[in-house]
Amino acid sequence: MIAYQDSTTIKSAVPVLLQQPGQVRIEAEPTQLLAIPELVAPRTEPTEVRLPTRMRLPRVEPVEPVSVATLTATAPARAHNTLILSAYPNARRSTDWQAGVFILAMLLLVIVRIVFTRYIHRLFLASVSFTATAKMFNERSINLLHAAVQMDGLFYIVGGLFFYQLSETFGILPFAGFTGYLIYTCGIMAYFLLRRLLWFIQANVCSSLPDTREYLYNTDIYNRVLTVGLLPVCLVAAFSPTVNKEIVMLVGIAMLVCAKIITLSRGIKILLRKNFSLFYLILYLCTLEAVPLLYVYKLVTEFNLG
Repeated sequence: MIAYQDSTTIKSAVPVLLQQPGQVRIEAEPTQLLAIPELVAPRTEPTEVRLPTRMRLPRVEPVEPVSVATLTATAPARAHNTLILSAYPNARRSTDWQAGVFILAMLLLVIVRIVFTRYIHRLFLASVSFTATAKMFNERSINLLHAAVQMDGLFYIVGGLFFYQLSETFGILPFAGFTGYLIYTCGIMAYFLLRRLLWFIQANVCSSLPDTREYLYNTDIYNRVLTVGLLPVCLVAAFSPTVNKEIVMLVGIAMLVCAKIITLSRGIKILLRKNFSLFYLILYLCTLEAVPLLYVYKLVTEFNLG
């Protein structure tokens, strides 16, 4: 290692040093070494330059944690050119199986309309004319019997669907899907069969079987007419995406209540025309019409509370 004091001495000794083989170590100030271009130029033999001074790096400080937040600036809306659309979640369930129910119902209705040509016309006429009802009641033809059976089947199909949609809309009972529809349909069938059985039992006790048959026949007529009215209501409630379903169900309930009121008024006329006593009239209406409905309401209420 050779020590030099100034750049002039180093510069004069550089040619000699470059001729020496091996490593050459020069100790001098950095400014003096950098001023000599021969030391910067490459050479065949490696040259080690040792600087007496130490290069000190600046102090590295840890970076403080920075919280990052995303801010979304919303421009003020202008009332004259801004359209705001409200989003409503689509909470509708699948209605694929309801399409099959509607196909079956329409098939039965078409068969009645084509095979029994004037039955539906006579049915609506009997709902407003007591004479037409009496004529159909006294007529015992096979065609009327077949049409009546098909319309009764249509009543249970549409009635079960209506009460299923009613419970789905207002959350009355937690039965869902096709299984729930079958439960409602079987429930309606059981209710009307049990009701008819109670009517016949009381008619045999009171010896009023012909009058009871006529009253039940009028009840069946209004049930069949109600079926034709509830079919489009159920259709709109099932497949219309824009109509308020609650309003559609309220329309169906209004139709049901009107049919029940007209049926009771027709029954009162039949019983009064037969010189029926007021006691038996009240007994019939309260025992066989009001009490079953109140019992069903009690069961539904207890089921929901439970």
